[in-house]
Amino acid sequence: MLLISPTLVRDALHRTRAMQWTSRRGRRVLNVQMGAALLSGLLLALLNCAVYLGPFLSTGAMKFWNCPMVSVWRESYPWFDWTYGQYLLALLGLTVVLSLAACGFTVVLSQFSGSYVAMLLKAIPLIVVLCWGLVPWVMMGAGRFSNDPVRLAGLPGAEFVCGVLAALAALGLCGWTCLRQRRQELMG
Repeated sequence: MLLISPTLVRDALHRTRAMQWTSRRGRRVLNVQMGAALLSGLLLALLNCAVYLGPFLSTGAMKFWNCPMVSVWRESYPWFDWTYGQYLLALLGLTVVLSLAACGFTVVLSQFSGSYVAMLLKAIPLIVVLCWGLVPWVMMGAGRFSNDPVRLAGLPGAEFVCGVLAALAALGLCGWTCLRQRRQELMG
């Protein structure tokens, strides 16, 4: 989030939005900037996963790729007949979806910030909500009946639905921001 934060603040600092609006591409520049920021966030998330998975998989964890995940404890029983490899891929997918949500929210905050300090101050509540709220709540015990979203909704897969809804909310905010800028008056 901190690497994506200054993306659109630079334009406000250097007062380039007015020049962008009068260019040939016009106000669609923000669409490209947000798309590039979201793509950068996804690539950064995949890089982080690769950096984490490299040492993890070098320990020999791939030996268990096709082993079924079973548990003797009722609370931690998986809601799907996962193999260890499928479970790792599902967690990786959930991590990428939640990273996309964090990136989208960050880019929207970046658009409405006039300075780097303002952006960082706006990002603090977002970091608290995502890093100590939503992400641990969704990820803790994902894929098992002991997961809080699954227990709350009573439906297996609720944690993945929560992750997708967060990403859709972030992408919706990005789209709303782009539409809002198209309708905004050009200020000198």
